[in-house]
Amino acid sequence: MRYSSLIFVWLVHRFSFYFVFASSFLALIRIGRSGSASFQSEEFGDPIFCNSWLAVTRAGELLTNCCRIILPMNLISTLAISMGASWVSGINLYAAVATLGLLGRFAHLKLPGELEVVTNWWVIGIALFLFVIEFVADKVQFVDSIWDVIHTFIRIPAGAVLAAAAFGDFDRSIQVIALLLGGGLALSSHGTKAATRALINTSPEPVSNIVVSLSEDILAVVTIVLAMFLPILVFLVIAAGLAFSFWILPRVLRFFRGVYRRVHRFFSPETA
Repeated sequence: MRYSSLIFVWLVHRFSFYFVFASSFLALIRIGRSGSASFQSEEFGDPIFCNSWLAVTRAGELLTNCCRIILPMNLISTLAISMGASWVSGINLYAAVATLGLLGRFAHLKLPGELEVVTNWWVIGIALFLFVIEFVADKVQFVDSIWDVIHTFIRIPAGAVLAAAAFGDFDRSIQVIALLLGGGLALSSHGTKAATRALINTSPEPVSNIVVSLSEDILAVVTIVLAMFLPILVFLVIAAGLAFSFWILPRVLRFFRGVYRRVHRFFSPETA
């Protein structure tokens, strides 16, 4: 049922534009069939002329109204893909790139701006290869934290680049704004992921670490899919992610303060 609703929304969004022009084309055919009679008529109120002119007027109104809907929808879709890709990059960069590329290839979806580059088979293949490595490394205690530290210098810049690339058809100033916001979103999700996994690694059993890692993988893929098909829901997912980041931040700070105090007591000389 959910899959059918996704397909329906995608079809309405993608084919509404073609419906508008088909309506206009049919109106022009009506003019062509009765053009000579209408324009040779001496009276402006001739029924054939009036009917043809009414058809053109209605087609123009339909075109205007649909453009008022389609243009904001395209902007919302671009914004959702930009924000979704940058936010997911902080969680699992390679899953984000691979999912975008595969959707562009097999679902025949038009990616906004300069994101079409991720549909290249070389890009998809390398992203999938790195995703497999991360999938394994992210399930091992302490290895995942080392992996997160290394990817601090990869996920955040990549998230900023993906956000700016989505607005490749816009003005340079818009691209710079998208770059800054995308980097901020990637930083928030990556920081939350890395800090949360450091907290979980204090647990001696490995099951919780594996469950959280699998949840992050699923969240990354689902968020990208929602950005393509149901962009409004992506804003809710990102808002929930940011709310979780703010909620867990004090707990993370208390945890690291406690770690610092224990390390400081261990290395400080004992006082008499």
